[in-house]
This record gives sequence, C-alpha cells and structure tokens, in this order.
Amino acid sequence: MTESTKTQQQPTTDQTEEPKPVAEMTAAEVAMEGRKLATSYLEKRGYAILERDWRCQAGEVDAVAEDEGTPVLVLVKTARKLGEDSDAMPELAIDKAKQARCRKLALLWLAGHPEAESVRVDVIALNIVGERCARLRHLIGAYQWEE
Repeated sequence: MTESTKTQQQPTTDQTEEPKPVAEMTAAEVAMEGRKLATSYLEKRGYAILERDWRCQAGEVDAVAEDEGTPVLVLVKTARKLGEDSDAMPELAIDKAKQARCRKLALLWLAGHPEAESVRVDVIALNIVGERCARLRHLIGAYQWEE
C-alpha cells in the first residue's frame, strides 16, 4: 500500500504587499520609517547597530551604534514633506531643552557602560519627499555630552 501525501499550500501573508502610501501614514508610521531608513543607512556605512530604541528613565534615543569602536547615540528626526518645502530641516526640532536631555541621556548611557570611555551623539535628519524618496543629512558629533 502506498501512501500519497498531498502538499497543500497554506495561505501566507504576502511579503510583496504594497507599502502604505507616505501621504496616508500617521506621524508615528513616518517616524518608524525614518528610524528604519536611518539604521539601514548607518549599516551600509559600516556602523554596527547595537540597540534600537534605547530607553532609560530620562528618555530614549532612536539607536545606539558603533563607528570604528566609538559608541554613538543616534537621534533620528523625520519630516514628511511631499512636494512642499522639501528642504525643511527636521533637525531644528531639537531645541536647547532637547539638547540638554540628550546630554543627560549620553551621561546615563555612559554610566551603564563603564567599558566605554566616551560616547558621540549623531543626528540623522530625513525629509520624506515622495514614495520611496527621501533626503538624508547625517550630523556626525552633533552634540557634545560633556558640555
């Protein structure tokens, strides 16, 4: 007696599903897309992403990376600028109070990582200007933690 096995294809989530149009994304979805683009950019430039969305009691940073042995706290600022004012600078949203909080976050990160002698703070600013189209600026060493 032979047994025949029939393979039935199970319905699966379509991995090629079209992404949501940028114009229909919520602010949270735009920010999430910005973080994905920023970490992908960093990885392509040889950075190691150590942690995403690092949090402590004082706040959070979007990513912790390593650049040639230097730990880097990465803040990502993303703006959806479809056609209008596409040269806007989302990094300007980081005012003096946010810079001070960033310095505090850097100190707290260092306190939890005694093996690190210092930490750099970078900002990645993204303008999403169309479907699958963004402008990116990488501000290396944007803020000093010891100021």
